[in-house]
Amino acid sequence: MLGEAELETLRLRKELLVLKSDTARLRLLSELQRARKPEHWLNEASQAARRHPVLTAGLGVGLGVMALQSLRHPVATLGWLGRLGGLGSTVLSAWKLFNKK
Repeated sequence: MLGEAELETLRLRKELLVLKSDTARLRLLSELQRARKPEHWLNEASQAARRHPVLTAGLGVGLGVMALQSLRHPVATLGWLGRLGGLGSTVLSAWKLFNKK
């Protein structure tokens, strides 16, 4: 049987865990509220562009080429985007399958 000192230790540990849980819950709510603001996403995008300027430039060029192609040949672009969507769906399914293990 447990003595008074052990019971007090367990009670204090329980209180600490409850306080940590409350703190984590409040932190999560704060992060969710911040993530819902458009300013947050603009700030994140600008920081990503500053951290990876070459990647940002490459993505911009790629999107520009895709935009021009879609204006010139809209049917071909839709077929290409459909294949890309199918590939993305397959990759996501494989990710979920292997992530469970």
